[in-house]
Amino acid sequence: MTGAEMSRFELLYLLRFLKEQSDDEHGVTMKRILGYFDNQGIPAERKSIYRDIPPPEDFNIDNYIKNEFGMYTGETVTLDIRLTNNLINPLMDCFGTSTPVHRNGSDHIIAHVQAAISPVFYSCLFQFGENVQIVKPARIAEEYKKMVKEVLEGMG
Repeated sequence: MTGAEMSRFELLYLLRFLKEQSDDEHGVTMKRILGYFDNQGIPAERKSIYRDIPPPEDFNIDNYIKNEFGMYTGETVTLDIRLTNNLINPLMDCFGTSTPVHRNGSDHIIAHVQAAISPVFYSCLFQFGENVQIVKPARIAEEYKKMVKEVLEGMG
């Protein structure tokens, strides 16, 4: 099967998956999409999904991502987030490809993001575990620490 034929199958399977597994209140992650493709026996990587399925001409991925985060209630805040270099791609998946970043030492970057502070925002950070820190604002960093502490206490 040629790359072009595979791209068409990816698109059809992706549309089916999104129709069955998501709606306005239930988004999906790239990890779930790739798992679905694997279960269907279709080889795919995050990069191939982005590369092989071109967006409509009037589609702006960064605006889409901002709207997705914006659909959840919460105060919109500008944050500095410090994370390890290897998390640059997942960071872009969460906050968009136009997220400004700069080096912070040899192993870390600082990302300047704007997000609605909500459980969805915190869950995006939580996936990075100990490799992420909210640098500022301090108030949001403290809220995140409190939330993580409460989760641990709830575990018994």
